[in-house]
Amino acid sequence: MVFDDCTDPVCTPGYLDFDIYSLDQPVFRGNPHGIRWDWIPCPILPHETIEYLLCIGDLCNRDGTMPDVVYQLSVAVRNSRLGIRSVILNGTELALENAWVYHGVFKLGNGFEIALTDEDGREHRETIRWEDGRRRAGYQGAVFFASTLQT
Repeated sequence: MVFDDCTDPVCTPGYLDFDIYSLDQPVFRGNPHGIRWDWIPCPILPHETIEYLLCIGDLCNRDGTMPDVVYQLSVAVRNSRLGIRSVILNGTELALENAWVYHGVFKLGNGFEIALTDEDGREHRETIRWEDGRRRAGYQGAVFFASTLQT
């Protein structure tokens, strides 16, 4: 959590203060009530792209085979330097629950078109091929996709 600009003499202008133990911090004992939040665009390197993690039903919590058709899936968007305001998957705007959730028939093998709108209002679109997805042992049945996009 970033509280403010660093005011110490050793800090350069614009340096951010990550000191959460300051006696004059604006968050009293971890209660953030009344604090204004701002998105801070973080610097990213050319190889750092958005990632998608698709979870299908209960397969995200156990190992199992992927069905050809699912009726609900969730999409976690990671590695975005800006907040994501909305996600559209194959033309359907997703609801934000614990992740972006798709309800309805979804044929996994067809891949998907995804459009993200970031906090600055910019839209980012791409098409992901299902065969580019990778299962990773640590994700317990979810499918990981690397993007070509950066926000």
